[in-house]
Amino acid sequence: MKNLKYSINWFLPIFIVFAQYNIVLNYSLGIILIFILSIIDLIKYKTISINKEVVTLIVVFILIQLIFHKSSIGIPSFLIVLLSIIVLSDKIDEAQLYKYFKIFGTIAMLGMLYHSLRFYVFGLESNPIQIFPRFGDNPDLNWYEGSRPTSFFSEPQAYASYMMPFLFLSLRKREVIWAITITMSVFLSTSSLGILMMLILWFGYVFFEVKKIKTRISIFSVLSVFTLLLIYSSTFEFSRNKILETAFIGNPRISRGFEVYSVLNPKQMLIGVGYGDLGNFVYTIKENFIWGIGNESRASLGYFTGISGIMIQFGLLGLIILITMFYKLWKKSKGFNRNFLFMIFACFFFQNLILNPYFIYFFIFFLGINKSSDFPIKKIRFKT
Repeated sequence: MKNLKYSINWFLPIFIVFAQYNIVLNYSLGIILIFILSIIDLIKYKTISINKEVVTLIVVFILIQLIFHKSSIGIPSFLIVLLSIIVLSDKIDEAQLYKYFKIFGTIAMLGMLYHSLRFYVFGLESNPIQIFPRFGDNPDLNWYEGSRPTSFFSEPQAYASYMMPFLFLSLRKREVIWAITITMSVFLSTSSLGILMMLILWFGYVFFEVKKIKTRISIFSVLSVFTLLLIYSSTFEFSRNKILETAFIGNPRISRGFEVYSVLNPKQMLIGVGYGDLGNFVYTIKENFIWGIGNESRASLGYFTGISGIMIQFGLLGLIILITMFYKLWKKSKGFNRNFLFMIFACFFFQNLILNPYFIYFFIFFLGINKSSDFPIKKIRFKT
């Protein structure tokens, strides 16, 4: 494909940046734009692609919310997620997508380099580089205001998550220089989750894509040098300490949500408490917890990882549907693609991915790169 046919191939590499800026009613600029793009492409090409595992997950969540909780909260957002995935995922062209990731990803890495120089060399704070005014707080993407490098993103984890499809493509195309550059930039962000995601992709690349023993040795040698840099370099002392000192017990992104789930009544454990403002719900049952809430805001009390958030909001039923989706997608995937899927699954334990912009971002990418007879996706064409 010499010419750019589908807009998603240039828009996906900037989607997460736009998704950080709320416009109205907690709908971000990114969500509004991808909704508009989905409508345009649906009208123009009159096709949708159904991956039944992903569609089933979204539909079940909608039904739980409507039937068991008798609430429409979140339904418009879920429908936008569903529409964007079924309309846009089959329009991914890997060569074109990688081309635009090189352009926009390089700009993001330059932003990370700028922040890193400010912090690591000159000792200056590095607040996120904002390209639009902040119209409101996005509950899915909280702005980090502090000393850690973030480039154009709301927090270091957001930068690291953004770079993962770019890293995956650079590894699969065996452009190791690009992959190493991306890896170093994520390390500069000090994102613990970013380090985990990179390790998953790098080890998958070595074991699934690299056949020659000499090449594997070379890659492990480079990674070893990188590790030594992490351990001994005084320049990256802050990065090293941040990664090593990351708290797992009591961290709302990792473990606290499971304690919230443990105090639910049997009915709530089965079907959840419904999608919505978990902050207020947690505040009303705060006396039941071992950990204290201190001076945390109600909004921060409602932030949980994908796994614990699903268990709280959609119960055991929602968790079973989620695990079933990943299991079936795993069986259908092959080779290195499985590593990206496993990376997404791992993110559900550390990051909020409940049908939000990152869910769209990761699954449009994952389904888009899985175009083969071994990965059946039902394509429906509408007649004019």
